[in-house]
Parts: sequence; C-alpha cells; structure tokens
Amino acid sequence: MVLALIVLALLICLPRPGWMSYPTTGTSHGSPFTYDTHVPLLFYGSGINPGFTDKRTHIKDIASTVASLLGIQMPNANTGDPILEVLGQ
Repeated sequence: MVLALIVLALLICLPRPGWMSYPTTGTSHGSPFTYDTHVPLLFYGSGINPGFTDKRTHIKDIASTVASLLGIQMPNANTGDPILEVLGQ
C-alpha cells in the first residue's frame, strides 16, 4: 500500500511539457525555453569595441570573455569560449 502511494505521488508531481508551477511567493530561476533564456548581453567599458553579434552565445562564455579581457588565466573547469566579437577579433 505504501509503495503504491509513493508511485502515485510521483506521477502527480511530474510537470506537463511546457508547463511550470509558480509558488505564490518568491521567484524561480526561469525555464529552459528560448523565450526565457534568450536575453541581451552587454559589454561596456574601456577596451570594448562598439558592435553587436547575433551569434548564439552561452552563459558559460561570459567567464571566458571576461578572463580574456583581463588577460588572466581561464577559470578552472571552464568550458566556455570567449565571445570574439567582444574582443574585437
């Protein structure tokens, strides 16, 4: 009987595709869908050339880009690539 209740509870907790439940208070970290993950990324300051790119970039590329701008070693376990348009290359 207990096993059946656990299985039933797991089936109830699984979200439907494209559906997300929000609590009445607090926030979430968004969703994996493009409307929630495609946001502008702006680099501004000394050494940044004016320009833009419509090339797909990833969050993991930000650390690589900042390290390249600062001329320092890439972070440990870094898997991103510098955004070449920011570096003027």
